[in-house]
Amino acid sequence: MSEVVPAELSPSSVVRGLGVPALVLLAGQGRAQDATRVAAAVNRLLPQAGTAVLRGASHHALPLYGPVTAELNRRIEEFLDAAAG
Repeated sequence: MSEVVPAELSPSSVVRGLGVPALVLLAGQGRAQDATRVAAAVNRLLPQAGTAVLRGASHHALPLYGPVTAELNRRIEEFLDAAAG
């Protein structure tokens, strides 16, 4: 049986090889993962990425509403502006 992801293409090696701008926004109140640990892993694997933990956000509220909507929109807009040059 063949491997789904060959050992030479592990997820961490793929992430390390990304050469495009990246923005990782994490829900600080999310239950799916420890946002601080995920941010640390992203910073280690993809140091050129922008990373932020949105403290008041949950995974359910992040894209829709809540106290962090303005911060979410600002961070995305700043990222897109910077990526556009």
